[in-house]
Amino acid sequence: MISLRDAISILFKRKAIICLFFLSLVAGAFVALKITPPTYGASSKVLVKIGREDIYTPSIASDAFVSPMISVIREEQLNSEVQILTSDNLVEKLVEAMGPEGMYPGMLKVHPWYTPKGIMQRLIGVYKAIEGYFAPLSANPSPEQRALKRFLRKDLHVGGTGDSNVIDVTVKSKIPQLAAEISNKLVELYLVERTRIHSDSEGKVFEMQMQEIENRLQAAEEEFKTFRETHKMDENEAERRRLEQNLEIIKKSRQLYLEKVEEYKINTALSSARIGNVSVISRAIAPSSPASPKLWLVMLAVLGVGLAGGAGLAFLAEFLDDSIETDSDVEKYLGLPVLGKIGYIS
Repeated sequence: MISLRDAISILFKRKAIICLFFLSLVAGAFVALKITPPTYGASSKVLVKIGREDIYTPSIASDAFVSPMISVIREEQLNSEVQILTSDNLVEKLVEAMGPEGMYPGMLKVHPWYTPKGIMQRLIGVYKAIEGYFAPLSANPSPEQRALKRFLRKDLHVGGTGDSNVIDVTVKSKIPQLAAEISNKLVELYLVERTRIHSDSEGKVFEMQMQEIENRLQAAEEEFKTFRETHKMDENEAERRRLEQNLEIIKKSRQLYLEKVEEYKINTALSSARIGNVSVISRAIAPSSPASPKLWLVMLAVLGVGLAGGAGLAFLAEFLDDSIETDSDVEKYLGLPVLGKIGYIS
């Protein structure tokens, strides 16, 4: 068991090792910070509220309408919007709009083999060759596929902010202006995409069927008119009632179709104006400070690892050193008293 006094003595004795390790770590961290470019994060904020997309009106006759039903669960609503924002389909449209090089400048550039990036490219090429041997379909992705995969895995973060109904859309890039541009473009495409998803296809069907309803109504009216002209009021009462009921049903159906068509036109106009249950609170702006690396975190890590690692090396060196250098070492390890010492002879 090493006492505190012994530990301090060891640390003082091996101070050169501790200082050398600490300085080496500082130098390594400095080089790494200079080689690794900073990454910037730009965020857009979107508010999700209850809107017309959350209202369901049953498609039944007008005189039997019930109150529109609203069923909204906050978590499900936010998760649905997050899934749209992070969908492959939406990101594909983003890559198509901006281009792989527009999102990642220099992505297709081949660097000289002796540079750090060139060495990394060669190593990745070797890995791709090995991967292509075992999985040929995944070995040579297109630039668009590479940009999509990288963006979804590393550079896009979408999530709620606390207990609010606000979704934060954060995009990371080496260029601050580009991070803001990509974030804003993604939100713009998202508003268009969710309009397509929430479009009222049912109303379009009603609009297409209106002409058929008009034809049926006209035929029913002609049939009833002919019946009245050829029969007396008290003759064939059952047939007269059937014709009246059929005419009434068609009129109600026509009214329903008219209401649905009007509703469809209103929803289409609102969709064209992008009026719904989602609003952009704030657009992304170019950040003034990088998201990573954090200088203060690097300094704390260097300080902690440097001191702990240096102390560990000091104790390891002491454990491996079996030489005897002082009087106390003789008494401690050999259990013998020191009777005399011979001085240094030049």
